[in-house]
Amino acid sequence: MRTVVAENYLCFYAVLEMILSDIGIDMFSQYDLANRFGVVLPKGYHILNVHNVSFSEDVHDQGAHIDEVKINEFFTENKISLKVSYIAENPYIDYSYDKCDNFFAKKKLYCVYAFSYGDLYHEARNDNVGHIALLRHSFPKDQIEIYDPGPRAAGIKIVSRFAMHDAMEAIRGGMYLFEKC
Repeated sequence: MRTVVAENYLCFYAVLEMILSDIGIDMFSQYDLANRFGVVLPKGYHILNVHNVSFSEDVHDQGAHIDEVKINEFFTENKISLKVSYIAENPYIDYSYDKCDNFFAKKKLYCVYAFSYGDLYHEARNDNVGHIALLRHSFPKDQIEIYDPGPRAAGIKIVSRFAMHDAMEAIRGGMYLFEKC
């Protein structure tokens, strides 16, 4: 799979670009997707050629705000044979990991985690700041391999399944599951 390094605030769109490219659709960059769906930036911050922007000083509001309904509408409009569903992380049970692992193991395509950057990487200044990573491999014990699109320290990382669970829980995040339809 071709990797994409995200522009600041476009991590979700960078991973979506990777997924689309992996199924043979190379006509949508993270910038095109940001223009299609919009992005929230800090006041005074600009991304070249991205115009569908709103501004907020609250770091928890910044980035992409997109749900599976909008993504599925985009897939339908562009005749892309994917559908996405979303599983919110449940703080009381760990079933969502089993569902994601089973989904991934059955080659249903892609699992994308939505989590707190600061919580996963132990950076207090980024606690509860939303981020995205693509599952690449699930190990039998308690680790997963993810691709973190950055932009800072982009690349493949091995993280604890339990740390990811806690990081998802910290922002009431979850998992986007992409499959062929």
